[in-house]
Amino acid sequence: RYDPFLVSSLLLQMMMMTMRKNTTLLLVLLSSLLLSTTTVAVVDAKSFVSVHIPFALHNRSGEEHATAQFGFNHQHQSGSIAAYVYLMDCDLCGETEDEVINGTHKRYLYPAGPKKTPYMMMAKSGGCSAVTKVRQAQRDGAAALIVAHQDCRCSDKVCTDAYGPDCVNETEEIMVNDGSAGDVSIPSLLLYKNVAQSIMKELKNEQPVLMEFNWGLKGDCAMDELPTVKFNLWTTAHDPVLDLATYRNFKTVATSMAPQAQFEPRFSLIPGARFNCDKQVDTAGPCDHLCTNHGRYCALHAAFLSGHAIVSETLRRLCIWKEYGSGDKQNTEGVITTTAYWDYLLYHVEHCSDPHLYNNTDCIHAAFAAAKIDETVLTSCVSDSGGLDKDAVNPLLENELTLQAHSSVVALPALTVGHKVLDEASSWHLFEGLCRHFYTRNLTTTPNICFQCAACANAIGCLENGGTCVEFQKPTVAPASKGDSNDDNKKKKKHHHGWTWFWIIFIGLAMGGGYYYYKKMQDNEGYDGNNRGGVLNSYFQLTGEEQ
Repeated sequence: RYDPFLVSSLLLQMMMMTMRKNTTLLLVLLSSLLLSTTTVAVVDAKSFVSVHIPFALHNRSGEEHATAQFGFNHQHQSGSIAAYVYLMDCDLCGETEDEVINGTHKRYLYPAGPKKTPYMMMAKSGGCSAVTKVRQAQRDGAAALIVAHQDCRCSDKVCTDAYGPDCVNETEEIMVNDGSAGDVSIPSLLLYKNVAQSIMKELKNEQPVLMEFNWGLKGDCAMDELPTVKFNLWTTAHDPVLDLATYRNFKTVATSMAPQAQFEPRFSLIPGARFNCDKQVDTAGPCDHLCTNHGRYCALHAAFLSGHAIVSETLRRLCIWKEYGSGDKQNTEGVITTTAYWDYLLYHVEHCSDPHLYNNTDCIHAAFAAAKIDETVLTSCVSDSGGLDKDAVNPLLENELTLQAHSSVVALPALTVGHKVLDEASSWHLFEGLCRHFYTRNLTTTPNICFQCAACANAIGCLENGGTCVEFQKPTVAPASKGDSNDDNKKKKKHHHGWTWFWIIFIGLAMGGGYYYYKKMQDNEGYDGNNRGGVLNSYFQLTGEEQ
């Protein structure tokens, strides 16, 4: 299957190189084009769900749903399934076989089995993670799983009017990866309550249901009215993996792809309530120095750096983003800034990473000055959020915990484009992921920089160079000055002469010692024509009598 984004980018580069008569690079790109025919094109694109039987439930526009952030449909693939649907009238968190409870037969499967493959399975939401449900359906032999939402969305007034006012927020309905979905291969989705209840009713009445699920569909101009995408860097305020160069490259991608690609930082925190840190009374308890806000928000200790200090820096960076991230606030020089967050981050990573400087007032002030951030604005933000010392919820930190719980991010650092977690947290993967996201939705909205830099070996250098490929820069060593060179020559000469004298003295001593030993043997008659015993005869009597 051809990857149209990579193919088009390579073709553009080949045309440019042909004009320049660069035959060698042209052949390299041709080979890359041939290899790219084995890749799969569509990534994280749109999906479509529809009921075909019974036709009374058919909606030509498809049904509202949320696809899982793991499994077959979340990979770099597109596909379609149309199959018979079986209902497992349970949450699919344990056994699915019919059983007898207190003398009453408990039935789970509708319509009655035995099941015939291929089929889709439907089960209720809740009870366990989405990954557990999909894994159970996969083991059962299902080709796909449809999770029937048991709660109304708060924005769905039709549902709340029909089933009552109890509802859940939009973020609580996403089927996220809990970190164990590596063995899940079937596609899955969450179907909202209105339609899900209608389908379950048909199945419980032993009526056949035929459903269609398509994923990896390309959008069109009408469907993509807002040709933008949000992407996030999930990390901590003290990430041992990311270095200064990587952060700089992330900044290059973020600023080059804006405003079509909209960056927003995300910070991973440890929920203290999960470890009972919020119930800790003794200040020297097991959560000591890990948490803020009386045990609500925690971070891991680093070498000579407390978790409390890392949470404090997290809040500071969240406030910088809140105040300056939108790009509509003036800096200390009265200029609208869009890079204040990155400028502060880069300065802090370069100059304040040492544990003794991490929360040092002077180093923080210097970072503010480098990024031209008004310190009074940041102080007000931290205070307005509730700070770190009160026994109360901090909205900024609490929001990070909520977003983290409904994401598929487990390992750090991580990059997400839309809801998709990229395979690697590198600047090249970020650039490629953003460009693929645009291309699979609407070619006309794909930023030109994607086509200009996609085929460049040094993509980040291309972004920095305004869309023109550049070679990787080899590290150079500055030539020594003439004075330095003369000094080096003198040192080399001294070094050479020193070794010469060493060997002369060594050889002279060896020869002198050998001559002395020879004369000693001659004087003691240790070796002559009549004594064949050699030197040992000077010490041992070799025969019983003299000859």
